[in-house]
Amino acid sequence: MIRDIVLPAALLAVAQVTFCQPEDTGAKDPVVTAIPVAMYGRWGLVPNDCDPTRDDAKGLMKVSVAALTFYESRGLLEEIEEASPTRLDASFAFSGEGVTWERHIVLELDEDKGTLTRRETDPDAGPLELVYSRCE
Repeated sequence: MIRDIVLPAALLAVAQVTFCQPEDTGAKDPVVTAIPVAMYGRWGLVPNDCDPTRDDAKGLMKVSVAALTFYESRGLLEEIEEASPTRLDASFAFSGEGVTWERHIVLELDEDKGTLTRRETDPDAGPLELVYSRCE
């Protein structure tokens, strides 16, 4: 009789304690898989790049969730090394005019979110720093 009452009661108590424990989700910092939202949009090196009626906006850069689009090329986000709302350090796989290549790019948004700086330090590309203005 003790076995029929005590054992089930003990098992029930263990089960209740187990269910009441906080769930260990193993959650760490969220993994960033996209370009920061504040950087989305159209960015120009010169004012004419922002004119949507022009078809020669060679300094225009369009930033979306996972891509940088330029006049004759497009870079798809591959791997993020570091990201914050105003900075992205990542690798991109580019294609354009029948050629593909990889680039490591750092994008930094200024405090007023009106200027975006693009830096490349790849050996094939040489050092590059371009400052874009947000298109209205």
